[in-house]
Amino acid sequence: MNGFYVGEHSGLDPFGHYNGTTVPLDWDLAEEYTLSDNFYSSVLDYSLPNHWHIVAGQAPAQENVTQEGGINKTKFNVSTVIQYDHQYLNESNATESIEDALARDPRVTWDYYDFPLSNYSNASSIQLNANGTQIEHIGLAYAYFNPQAAKYESYTSEFDSHFVNNTRFYSDARAGRLPELSWLIPPGQFSDHPPDNSTDSQAWLASVVDALEASPDWNSSVMYITWDDYGGFYDNMDPPAVYGQQLGFRVPLLIISPYSTAGSVSHQFGYFESVLRLMEWRFGLGCITKLDCEAPLPLWGFNFSGPPRAPILFPTNFSLASYPYDSNWNASALGPPAPYFPPEEFTYFPDGEAPDID
Repeated sequence: MNGFYVGEHSGLDPFGHYNGTTVPLDWDLAEEYTLSDNFYSSVLDYSLPNHWHIVAGQAPAQENVTQEGGINKTKFNVSTVIQYDHQYLNESNATESIEDALARDPRVTWDYYDFPLSNYSNASSIQLNANGTQIEHIGLAYAYFNPQAAKYESYTSEFDSHFVNNTRFYSDARAGRLPELSWLIPPGQFSDHPPDNSTDSQAWLASVVDALEASPDWNSSVMYITWDDYGGFYDNMDPPAVYGQQLGFRVPLLIISPYSTAGSVSHQFGYFESVLRLMEWRFGLGCITKLDCEAPLPLWGFNFSGPPRAPILFPTNFSLASYPYDSNWNASALGPPAPYFPPEEFTYFPDGEAPDID
């Protein structure tokens, strides 16, 4: 575990950290609900393969070497990029994911809150400049945070209605029509990726937790919050290998539920496929690979012996946040627990949402 300093080219960034002063909302969520400190990303790699493991327990062997938005960060020439990206799409279409299991059991409702799909031809296109030497635009099939956008089947009538805008989460929660399974991906501006301000991502996170807590669905819900990779920060824990798969470094896992024990820290081992396994197990969907079939179920920190806990609203204005959590902050600014309307900055993007970034 001594390669972080070298990997950063002798920079000190890996040795920084965030405490309750700099990320009070994250710390408050951990204090009021359950935190896992023995939870790992699935692969020692970037965002996209880890998102694949979250929904499929596996990832295509060929990595996507560009991304939605037309940003080309590779050392390859254009023809090689196109060759690799087409190979990535071919392998993606051959990769089974949980949406295939859900198709076999249409009784289970689900949505993927990120962006709606259009058509596969546009989504899989790569547009070059006039002389063919530079990528000008690449379609949504290559988006890092929705791996299933790379699959042709996602654009068919059986699946496309399940891929919706992330801002719809608020109205669905308010109306009590959240599906039984859902994935919620933040807008790029609020994804905790540098150089965006982490105070914005904390405020967004508070807004979606508040929306769930104020929802008629709260008493029967659990929200698992995690980060798709470790962000480059030093860790003293050597990530293990399971079933031949080298896991990535530890990432936080917050378990938000009316049955989560306040202030509980679980030391139980888990990784991204644990959440996938819970979905499969809860609804009898079967499993896909050994990684999810054998993953530990993340049923840590729950107390089902008593009544559900009342909602705990968190400020979405960072200036009002503090750690430890102050129950006397002006919660009336959010209105009553239901219905909950988030601040406009979380639902309205006149310049568009920032593209997915690694």
